[in-house]
Amino acid sequence: MSWTEDLATASSSNYDIPVFDEEGFAQLRKAKRDGDSSDVRPLFKINLSHSGTYKGPWLQTELIASLVAVALWYIAYSAKSKLTA
Repeated sequence: MSWTEDLATASSSNYDIPVFDEEGFAQLRKAKRDGDSSDVRPLFKINLSHSGTYKGPWLQTELIASLVAVALWYIAYSAKSKLTA
């Protein structure tokens, strides 16, 4: 088996991923075709701790750069005004 959930919609949680050998996987496929796969036992399970997906920064870098530029302009303009006054 594998983890086939879409990463963009996967919530942060712990997921148990069952691992089968060839015979167990064949039994699982047969059981899924018959409609009941709860009887098949995996060899072992891997616990995947999924912390969620990265959705991007909270603020865009263009906005931060613009705010810094405006702040620097204001500081420079007010310092020039004080010097010329």
